[in-house]
Amino acid sequence: MHRGEQLVSVDCPNMRVVSLRQRLTEIDPQFLKVPHYAQTPLYQANQVDRTRDNLFIRHVHWLTFLAHFKWVVASKTSGFFLRVVTDMTLLNVFLGNTSVKNRLHSQRTEDGELLVSNSVEDFLSGPDLAVIRLGHLVHANRAAANMLREALSLRLGLGKATWLIEPLEQTFMPQAMPCCDDSVLALVQSSFEEIHLAAPRPVQPAYVEDGDDVTVPGVPEDTSVDDAADSAPPDEDDQSDQEAPDAELDEVIRRPAKKRYGRKAPARRS
Repeated sequence: MHRGEQLVSVDCPNMRVVSLRQRLTEIDPQFLKVPHYAQTPLYQANQVDRTRDNLFIRHVHWLTFLAHFKWVVASKTSGFFLRVVTDMTLLNVFLGNTSVKNRLHSQRTEDGELLVSNSVEDFLSGPDLAVIRLGHLVHANRAAANMLREALSLRLGLGKATWLIEPLEQTFMPQAMPCCDDSVLALVQSSFEEIHLAAPRPVQPAYVEDGDDVTVPGVPEDTSVDDAADSAPPDEDDQSDQEAPDAELDEVIRRPAKKRYGRKAPARRS
């Protein structure tokens, strides 16, 4: 649950935090690097819940999306099943590379090192929300577009929500991404709502230290005193004080050096 913009628990705050941290790490370890964005348009309690809709989120940095998505995950109950997957992983599932027969026995358990899934239907039919990251598949593959069309058609047929995440530096269009062709693009345009997510505005620091200087953001520097001190003519006393060392130095330079008389040190015997 959340109270205001803080994540809290009505039962045990400590266990809630531990459970939430574990869940976030299992979804994506990068969750721990970003703060949640409480004003996200993806979910607001009793107001907005876009986890029921098919969204095409355009040109967004992954960490920016995670800031929004972290609030969504924390607001949902642990029974809400969601899965984050890349287009590259979907292609491996589609081609059978993740099937049981292609995995070692030690990798076939839930705690195995690699994903085990026999088909796209087994992989995507269960989650209440599937988040598909586009742009990870780089090399051209004839099966890539068929894979994505099958995955989206499956989710649409089940009536379950899917979010497509377009990377910031790429565009989802034919010949730009291997998983996109004309038929896939038409399916996305007709069945998914395009939205854009704004990057959360950073919190302005109370002050900034630069060596011995301290600057308060939003407050102009008051340099009137320094400027007045620099522009004011020097006092006569200051001029005499500045000229005195130079005059004494000239007198010392012109004064002949005194000879020193004394007994010579005895020569050392060899």
